[in-house]
Amino acid sequence: MHTVVCMDVRCNKLTVDPPPVYRIFLDNQLVVERRFWPETPDFLIQEQLTLTNLGSEHTIRIKNVFTDRGEIFLHDIAFVNGLDRKNIKIKHKINNQNEFTFVLPKR
Repeated sequence: MHTVVCMDVRCNKLTVDPPPVYRIFLDNQLVVERRFWPETPDFLIQEQLTLTNLGSEHTIRIKNVFTDRGEIFLHDIAFVNGLDRKNIKIKHKINNQNEFTFVLPKR
């Protein structure tokens, strides 16, 4: 069994060119690096990570690579069952606006 972790990434841009850049770390391992490409502040980028349910704790952290280009933060977090794509409730702890910790139940 697996779970999809969906994260809405938002940015308050200070510059358009060059664009802000962020990195997403799963358990201190870099898994995503991306330019924040939407042109207006009303848009977001939804990142999705698919994880196997092994009953272990995970931490996801987003890092703003160039702080002078804008403020990047996690806006919303959702968990989805990987088989039927239905939302599921997973207890998670928001450590700060850029990091959260959770345990996927062993299934």
